[in-house]
Amino acid sequence: MNLDLWRHDFRLAASGLWRAKAFSGAAVLMLCLGIAGTSVMFALVQGVLLRKLPGRDQERLLVGWKRFPTGSFEHWPFRGSELDAIGGQSRVFESVAGVGYSGVSADVAVENGSASTIHTAAVTGAFFEVLGVQAVLGRPLEPTDDRPGAENVLVLTHAYWQGRYGGSADVIGRRLVINDQPFTLVGVMPPDLVYPRGVEGWMTVAACASTLTNPIFRGAVRNELDLLGRLRVGATPEQAESELRGLIARLEADATPPGRRGLLPVLRSYESLVVGDVPGAILALFGAVALVLVIAGANVANLLLLRVQSRRAELALRAALGADRARLAGHGPRVAAARRARRRGRQRRSAGQAPAGGGPGGPRDGTHPSSPRLARTRSGRARTRRSTWRRSTRITSGRSACRCCAGAPSATRIAPERSRSRS
Repeated sequence: MNLDLWRHDFRLAASGLWRAKAFSGAAVLMLCLGIAGTSVMFALVQGVLLRKLPGRDQERLLVGWKRFPTGSFEHWPFRGSELDAIGGQSRVFESVAGVGYSGVSADVAVENGSASTIHTAAVTGAFFEVLGVQAVLGRPLEPTDDRPGAENVLVLTHAYWQGRYGGSADVIGRRLVINDQPFTLVGVMPPDLVYPRGVEGWMTVAACASTLTNPIFRGAVRNELDLLGRLRVGATPEQAESELRGLIARLEADATPPGRRGLLPVLRSYESLVVGDVPGAILALFGAVALVLVIAGANVANLLLLRVQSRRAELALRAALGADRARLAGHGPRVAAARRARRRGRQRRSAGQAPAGGGPGGPRDGTHPSSPRLARTRSGRARTRRSTWRRSTRITSGRSACRCCAGAPSATRIAPERSRSRS
């Protein structure tokens, strides 16, 4: 029975929407635009803000450099020897690594006679150990790879591995030539690990220096590094900055040859450096798109109210034919069926299982068939149905709205009869 009611309601709704094509198209178009925009923005928020970056305990990762006290130069790199000293003397940092100050560089990679461009970054051997990231294929860089005379190795990003090698598992061990120096592919890192920004492959500082022939450039690769550190458990960025200030002053005093002095440390969280300054703009845009969805929903609600207003005659006729409020409001057959079942249950209990006393369901409760209150209620409902039927027939102007009402008297005949009765 419920399936038949569902099928009937579905046919009725489909036919109504088909007759009102303009209303249906406008409502669907507004809802599609609002939902599509909100879905796209939510996917962007989830990918940029909600999803965590690869690595463990990201809140303990810091990236640092130095700056001039006067503010004339805001980003001054560390030397390789300074990073080694900080890693050995620090009581706040658990481990320290270095990242190339200049970011990524475009190199030409030749493999089996075919050349392509790859963007590489120079990092120290402990880079992936400090990040706490494991390779999805092969192995990451290790401190033993960052020594003079060690074999030049290269680790690829997941996106470059998928685009260049199609996700092939036999990429490990392949050899390619970068700037006339042979390199061996040893690993592939997990997705979403793209630091420094735009990188496609990581090599050690020693391997990067071997690709350069100019001694000045080689020295710059070894002595122009940003600090990547992992705090100890319980340590704070303020403690790390205070400790770095003292270590930098001590290292500047012992530097040979003497260099810049009075530089101050700058520390940023790894997550903020990777994500950038986009969270505020993304959240504002997401709020604007959500507001568009709310406006679209309000417009659709207004269209529905207008459509209900135009269906007053139909709804009045359906009420006259016996449709209850649940059916008219479109709550579906389940609500109407449940109400009818509860009504039949009350009538059955009051007729055959009524208590002798005045408890619920008894003669004094007003639900017994012989109760005067129930009789008055039934007569009131009958009068309401008759008046509703009269209004609906008056609206239809003498035309029968359905086959079951074909034999009903028209409003043109009712009006004279009513006038004669009044006279």
